[in-house]
Amino acid sequence: MIIVDDHPMVSAALKDLLENNDTFEVVAVHDNGGAALSAVRTLQPDLLIIDLGVPVLGGVEVISRLRAGGSGVGILVVSGGEAHESGLRALRAGANGFVHKTDAMSEIAMAALVVARGKSYFNQELLMLAGDGQTDGRPVTRLTEREFEVFRCLVAGQSNRDIGEHMRLSNKTVSAYKMKIMRKLGARNIRDLIELARETDSA
Repeated sequence: MIIVDDHPMVSAALKDLLENNDTFEVVAVHDNGGAALSAVRTLQPDLLIIDLGVPVLGGVEVISRLRAGGSGVGILVVSGGEAHESGLRALRAGANGFVHKTDAMSEIAMAALVVARGKSYFNQELLMLAGDGQTDGRPVTRLTEREFEVFRCLVAGQSNRDIGEHMRLSNKTVSAYKMKIMRKLGARNIRDLIELARETDSA
């Protein structure tokens, strides 16, 4: 994984967060888009985490050039800019996911894991603003607030009935949420969800 941000404290925080997960190895950290572009081409990482506002070459330009060159690296944009505007720019440039720097660290970790696994991580509202609600046929994997609440209950070991009583939902609705969450996160069963929660500290 390569991290690109022109704020050293942000880069350090992301590096510490993700290296606590055995899934990730940070092979390079850069503070500008020019160095990032060269590093991706040379090192060929599985994941690039980049801010759109980096100097020399902006994040959008880096993403566009990588995609134009046929790079299939997973790209997660972690931006501090206005969420809708930055998210749309990232999506249209060819990024695989977008999170805001104010999002919970557990969500940023989850987004990185999802993108590293070859899936997309955008919220539905952003996709609708982009046009047709799709990302080149790739699944939408960002959980809504309601879905994330159900997810946390599931990995805590609560039954559908317990979740329904807690959230005032019918058993059928809880089951529907459960199936949607598993589909979005690529989980086959509750054990997979628990493992994902452990890896991203989301439990």
